[in-house]
Formats: sequence, structure tokens, C-alpha cells
Amino acid sequence: MILCVLLIVLAVFCLSAGAGFWLTFLFFLAGILGLWIAFRVATGGACLILDEAGFTKKTVFTSHRVDWVGVSAFAVAETWPKVAGFAKKVVAFRRLDAEEPDMFSAITDPFNPAKGFGHNYDMEPDHLADLLNDYRAAALKASMQGEEGQKTSEISPQGDY
Repeated sequence: MILCVLLIVLAVFCLSAGAGFWLTFLFFLAGILGLWIAFRVATGGACLILDEAGFTKKTVFTSHRVDWVGVSAFAVAETWPKVAGFAKKVVAFRRLDAEEPDMFSAITDPFNPAKGFGHNYDMEPDHLADLLNDYRAAALKASMQGEEGQKTSEISPQGDY
């Protein structure tokens, strides 16, 4: 956010110093766009929502919905390139309904954000992978059992344990 504010201040100084309109406009546009992205991230515009049927991965610009039955197990993968400021390990998965060479293509295809996670949502990658695998397993198990196969406390056998 500080960089964005500095870009806007730089645009004002460039305009007052007589710099070209397009140079000033580019600084101003970059600052405003950066502030908008920071605001969207801070207010929950980028998040991961888990439910019984699947998960929704929202980014600042897009939203992708994936069903639990349509993905493989989640695993931790090393990212490339190793650039400061970006996660070194992220959670990857494979879409079962899509033709992908392997699960790690989820992080090597930067032009398709529907294929993987770009960050770890302020969690350790191992913890996030375990959480997603546990949630997926519970959701798939519940969908296999259905309503009629579940026991309630009224019909469960009672006795000494």
C-alpha cells in the first residue's frame, strides 16, 4: 500500500514538474490499481471457502468453484521460480475432469488460476494440505453414506462400554 501511495504522490509531483501527461497518468493508474487490489485483499476479496460439495477459490479478479469429487488428493509442491516474496511451497491438486500431465502442472501453469493455489492463505503448506484432504475425505464419505445410512441417537444401540 505504501508503494501505491508513493506512486500517486510521484504522479502529482511529475504533473507539477511539467512531466509528460502519459508518464504521469501511468504512475497514477498504477497507484490506483494497486490500492484497489490491496483493498480487495484486505476486505476478503481473495479467500478460500470450503463447504460440503467442494471449495471456492476467490482471487481479486476471478472466482473458481471446484467439487470434491472432481479433484485428487492435495499435496505440497515446490514452486518455481524461487522468487523472494512468493511462497516456496504451495498446495497442488489435479482436476480429475481435465487432461493434465501431473498434479504439479497446477503450479507451473501461471495463466490458468483455476488449476492450483497461488498462496497458502496464511497457513503452513503441510497444514493446509492436511486440512483440505481431511475436509475432502469427510465430504466424500458423507456423500457416499447418504441420509438413510446415517445413525441417529434414537436408533443407535445403547449399552455398557
